[in-house]
Amino acid sequence: MGVARSSVREAIKILTYLGVLESKRSEGTFVGDGFKESMIDPMIYGIILNQDSFENLMELREMTETGIMRMTIQEACSRGNGYGKKRA
Repeated sequence: MGVARSSVREAIKILTYLGVLESKRSEGTFVGDGFKESMIDPMIYGIILNQDSFENLMELREMTETGIMRMTIQEACSRGNGYGKKRA
């Protein structure tokens, strides 16, 4: 793959620290079960310190807002309150 083992080990350590990966002794390394609050802080600091932070922040905002809207619409439709249905 063209990547040094030490680079992979360092990436695994960082991703484990952030909560993205979970390392279990004698079992291996696994992707975490879900989103954890510990993932937010490093992402925010990375965006703030990045030179292209405004564009990245707007992209993050768009992804977040789109996801929230999708979840809201799905929840409204599952409750059967008329959202998402065609009107006559």
